[in-house]
Amino acid sequence: ALDSFAGLLPPLETTARTMRRLRPFLRDSSRRLRAFSSAAAHDLPADDCVRFEDVVRAHHRIRSGIVRTECRPSYHLSNMTGCSIHLKKEQSQVTGSFKERGARNAIMSLSEEQRRRGVIAASAGNHALALAWHGSQLGVPVTVVMPTVAPMTKVQNCRLFGANIIIHGDHIGEAKDYALQDPALQGLTYINGYDDVEVIAGTGTLGIEMLEQVPDCEVLVVPIGGGGLIAGIALAAKTLNPAVQVGAATRPRRGKSRAGGGQASGGGGGGDHSELWGPAAGLQNSYDWWVSRLRTLDPSLRPPTPTAGGGCEQRLFTPLAVRRPQVVGVEPRRCASYTAALRAGHPVTAEVLPTLADGLAVPQVGPHAFAVARRWVDEVVRVEEKDVALAVLRLVEGQKMVVEGGGATGLAALLPGGPLDRPDLKGKRVVVPLCGGNIDVNVLGRVIERGLAADGRLVRLTLRVSDRPGGIAELTGVLAAAGASVKDIFHERAWLHTSVDQVTIKAVLETLGPEHNAAIMRSLADSFPAAVDTMRLEGTWTEDGASNLSGRAAALGDAFAQLHVRISRK
Repeated sequence: ALDSFAGLLPPLETTARTMRRLRPFLRDSSRRLRAFSSAAAHDLPADDCVRFEDVVRAHHRIRSGIVRTECRPSYHLSNMTGCSIHLKKEQSQVTGSFKERGARNAIMSLSEEQRRRGVIAASAGNHALALAWHGSQLGVPVTVVMPTVAPMTKVQNCRLFGANIIIHGDHIGEAKDYALQDPALQGLTYINGYDDVEVIAGTGTLGIEMLEQVPDCEVLVVPIGGGGLIAGIALAAKTLNPAVQVGAATRPRRGKSRAGGGQASGGGGGGDHSELWGPAAGLQNSYDWWVSRLRTLDPSLRPPTPTAGGGCEQRLFTPLAVRRPQVVGVEPRRCASYTAALRAGHPVTAEVLPTLADGLAVPQVGPHAFAVARRWVDEVVRVEEKDVALAVLRLVEGQKMVVEGGGATGLAALLPGGPLDRPDLKGKRVVVPLCGGNIDVNVLGRVIERGLAADGRLVRLTLRVSDRPGGIAELTGVLAAAGASVKDIFHERAWLHTSVDQVTIKAVLETLGPEHNAAIMRSLADSFPAAVDTMRLEGTWTEDGASNLSGRAAALGDAFAQLHVRISRK
């Protein structure tokens, strides 16, 4: 019996080694099965519910009614971030945002009967403006349901464009429910601002333009709200770039396509794209036009030759040095609905808190947008409120452009201290779409103030001085000599219990930044040595909200102050 058992040991050891080798593959298969089960359980659309041919068709439809916006390099932002930054100026569209692309494409894709009846949408801002404008241009009646929190300027502009405005609900969710359920509105075609298939295809035209204008771009940094923008851009950019698949045979397909066929292999853009060229794709009439478009990207590009059967040769493209662009999504931390969807495997309702990027405050990403974006997007990061405020400030000061918080979110991630301020992106060519510029003037003022505080240029000084005549004059004289501008000043006596001949001064100062702040504190420490222990300068943003420079730190000398400045910057 022992001999028989000993004879079984080698096969058992071989089996054990085989299982150890298969363990990573089994884990990956289990993960894929769980993801598939989760998507199936929540009826998630296929990741080819929007295809590149839809984007091409949209590009043909809307080009006569959409502004081809500039995409210019920025010297100041490139020098600041260490990347070669190119800004796509979508805020220069007629209604001030990229939403016009999807709205026009969705309207133009309707049947004559649907156009005659009209369209409806629930929106508090940019989608409402875009739909109202292009509805008036195309002769299609537009009804927009706007919540009570919608800015009055946007409500008035929608009326100016001829839209029928209905004010209903405390938030966009209640407005949408009313638009879909009210019996009087049932004959109208509802157009979702970020999850309609034609809207996503329309936003994909932005990706085509960016690659035409910056053909050798390496990274696309795109804001995320409902997910429609990044889904369209990622789909177009990853498919159009010649390096998607180089000189290889077609790969096995997975999943089920919208038209009953297969779809390209996932994982960020590889796979068989032969269906994009043959007559089966519906692009028979535009083939020559699109080939010329591709050749504008790179003269060495050789498109595949269509065969008699409607397909194309298996060799898709000649080898090129151009690399597939990396697509990175950015969303505000106070409304991270796409991140929540990634964790759950399907769209879920995320917590929405007030944010400067109000245009991105969508509680739940669209299922179609999520299905497409999850396949093509490489990475998603989140930004803080101070990053958004600082990005708006940088654009106003350095680029002379007014951009809303949501439109500047992509840039916010690239600025020093942001989540994309990292070595692997330094020196790369980065394209950032500025998605919109519709920001109220009073909100812009508040955002700029927060940006100055985040930059350490708007600070609050607390200091005890003599309550006798000349005490405050001496303080303001020191501040003037140090180059600080006093924006506001007031004094408190009732809460100071140490001495009746002293007063606590609180002043809001405009300065040049952290280094200047340290110099101011050293000047104050020299002039008011008795107040060093109670002297504080607040306002330089850090991870926990604010970094405070105390008088004791200033009194310790330049080395400590410089160290504090470096810590504050980090």
